[in-house]
Parts: sequence; C-alpha cells; structure tokens
Amino acid sequence: MYIFSFVKKIIYIVVLILIIVFIAGLFFIIKGSDLIISASIKLQKATCMNPLLIGSVFIAIATSLPEFFISITATLSGEHDIVVGNAIGSTAFNIFAVVAFYLFVRKSQFTWKNLFFILCTLILFLFSLNNNINWLEGLVLILIYLLFLLLNLSHKSGEACQREKGDLTKIIVFFAFGAAILALGAYLCCYFVENLAIILNIPTGIIAGTFISVGTGAPELFTAISAIKKKELNFAIGNVIGSCIFNWTILFAIPAISSSGLFISNVYLFLSIPFILLASLLSLLPKKYGGYALLILYSIYLFFLCF
Repeated sequence: MYIFSFVKKIIYIVVLILIIVFIAGLFFIIKGSDLIISASIKLQKATCMNPLLIGSVFIAIATSLPEFFISITATLSGEHDIVVGNAIGSTAFNIFAVVAFYLFVRKSQFTWKNLFFILCTLILFLFSLNNNINWLEGLVLILIYLLFLLLNLSHKSGEACQREKGDLTKIIVFFAFGAAILALGAYLCCYFVENLAIILNIPTGIIAGTFISVGTGAPELFTAISAIKKKELNFAIGNVIGSCIFNWTILFAIPAISSSGLFISNVYLFLSIPFILLASLLSLLPKKYGGYALLILYSIYLFFLCF
C-alpha cells in the first residue's frame, strides 16, 4: 500500500513537471512568433520584398525548424515512424487547424502556391505507392523545393513600396533570435506531449502523427495569430503554405537520401495524404464555411488515425 502511494506521488510530480515544461514552451513559442513577425515587418519595409515571399520562405523555414530537427534526430535513430508521422502530422495540423483559423478571419485566396502544394501532395503520393521513397525520389523532392524558392524569388508583388531605413544586420539577428526561441518553445512542447503519451502508453506512430505534430505545428499557429494581430495577413498564409511545402519536400527528402529509403505505411499513404489533399481543396471554400469544413474533417481524420 505504501509503495503504491509512493509511486502515485512520483507520477503526480512528473506530470506537474511536464505541465510546467509545456507552459514554458508555449511562452517561448508566443514570444518567438512575435519577434519573427516584428522582424519580418521591418525586413519588408527595409527591402520592399513581397510579404508572401517573406512568409512562404523566411518565416516558413523558421517555423519548420522544430520539424526539421526532430526528423534529423529520428533519422539518425532509425525511427522512420517518427520521421513520417512528424512530417505528415505537422502538415495536417497546418492545413486543418491553422488554415481553418485563418479562414475565420479572412476569405480564402487561391494563388500559385496553393496549386504548387496540391501538385507536391500528388507527387508525394505517387512516390509512396510502393511504400518507400528512395534516394532518387528524395533528390527530386529537393529539386522541387528549390524550384519553389526560385518561383518565389522571381515573383513580384506589383504594389508600390516606399523603402524605409533599417539596419539589415540587426533585423536578421532579431529574426534569428526569434527563430531560436520559437524552436526552443516547440521542443519543450514536444517534450511534454511525447512523455505524456509514453505515460499513457500510446504507440510511437500515433504519438508522432498527433501529439508531436501539435507541438511542432504550434509555431505556425502562433505566428499566424501574431501576424493577424499586426494586420500582416500575407505573412500568415504565406507561412502556412511555405511550411507545408517544406514538410512535403525537405522532411521526406533528407531521410530518404541519407538512408536506404524511407518507409511509408499504408495508413499514411491511403488515409493521411488523401485527407490532406481533400483539405487543401476545402480550404478554397468561402471564409467560415471552409474553416468549419476543415475542423470537421480534421476530427474525422484523427478518429480514423487513432482508432
């Protein structure tokens, strides 16, 4: 009886520590997101760069750092379930939850980036049909991302812009500091959800596809909130699409190239990818209708994934 009571107290202490870690993680994510958006506004004013370009490249890469580091760590450990679950789960969270939030405050905008993401999804599905992405297909995915970067750099905003004075070095340092804080916050959130899931005895694949993905997807969500509060909506939507394309290409390519291929289970192939493809189409629905549709579809997706 005494041993049982002692173990119970230990579990309570562990859970309390995890909750403190989670709260600290959220604090860092919120502060990091705010710093990144503030630096991005200064960068746009100093360079007259297209806000969608800043959102879909610079902010997207910064908010995708947690997914990137988790994928690298999992690849080195040979944990392909975590690699794939992390990339797909984070993309699903972005498309279902973050885009839904965006649609509640602004109507959908169809740009060439939406079409590019849909094409990336179809290519990823075709590459995964044999349940494996090999090094050559991984190389193609990297080339696709490089093409995305080139298209972004060549796209002009078409809007008149008056440059303002600004120290680019300070802006870049400010941006990098925000990205570092953001990555730390995401790591702490992932640490919380991963260990809580282990305590609850939840399988690794489900942990990666749901719990960890919420932790790594949190930067995109809070960055979108910060961008909308500062009335920089182009940063928000550019970040989400750019982050999803980064996940769909780089996060699958690096493990495929650095190992003997990346195994894709049928659950991800015939459930996750088709659901995300459908979500990318539903996101084009008018304003709140698209938001509600995405949240309902996300609930259905999570139900089938977990049960």
